[in-house]
Amino acid sequence: MPCSKPVASPCHALPYTMSFMKNTLLVGLNNIHERARIDARDPRLPAFLTYIAGICDVLALHVKADERFFRARMQKGKALADILGQGCLPDLRDVLVRVKGLKDAVNAYAKTPQRYDPARIIALLSFGDDFRRKLGTQITSVDVRVVANAVPADEMAAALKGIIEWMCTQSDITFLVPFIHAHHNRASSQYWPPMTREGWEVLPMMAKQYASCWELAPYKSTAFAKK
Repeated sequence: MPCSKPVASPCHALPYTMSFMKNTLLVGLNNIHERARIDARDPRLPAFLTYIAGICDVLALHVKADERFFRARMQKGKALADILGQGCLPDLRDVLVRVKGLKDAVNAYAKTPQRYDPARIIALLSFGDDFRRKLGTQITSVDVRVVANAVPADEMAAALKGIIEWMCTQSDITFLVPFIHAHHNRASSQYWPPMTREGWEVLPMMAKQYASCWELAPYKSTAFAKK
C-alpha cells in the first residue's frame, strides 16, 4: 500500500494516512501466521493468544472507525462516502465474522491451552488475502483531487484528528499504541504521524502492560527498530 514522502495537504495525505494503520494490521496478521505453529507447551503461548485477541480487537475497531470517518457529514453536508462513492467503504462484514471466529477460538484456547491447534489458527487466518485486496481497493478509490476540491484542508485535518481520538477512547490504549509501534517500520516511510515528547516519555510505561506480547512482535514497541 502507498506510503511515501510527506504530503503537505491533509486531503492529499489521506491515502497515506489510511495506509499507515492498514499496513500495520497486515503486518500483525502476517506475524500471527508466521508464529502460529508455536507448541502448546511453549510458555509463550498465553502471550501469543493475548496478542492474537488484541489484534482482532484492533482490526474490528479499525473497520468501525473507517465506517464512522467516511460516513460523517462534513460542513457542506456531504460525507466522504458521498463524495468518493462506495469504493471507499468496502463490504467487510464477512471479514469481521471471520475475525470474530478467530478471536472465539483464541479465547477457547486460553482456557484450555493444551488443546491449541496451529492448523486451525492458520485456517482461521484465511480471510487475510481478501482483507488485503479490499483494503488496497479502498485506498485506490480515494481520489485526492476530488477530496481536496470538496473538503477544506483544516476540516480534513480536524476529521483525521477526531477519528484518531475516537479510536483511542474506544480501545485499550495500552495495547493499541505499542501495537502500532511494534508493527511499523518507520525506516520505510517518511510519512509517519508525529509524536510529542510527552508521548515518547509515557510509551515505555504503556508498553509494560502487554510486554510479553511485544516480545513476539517484529519491531520494538518503544522504538522503530527491527528486532
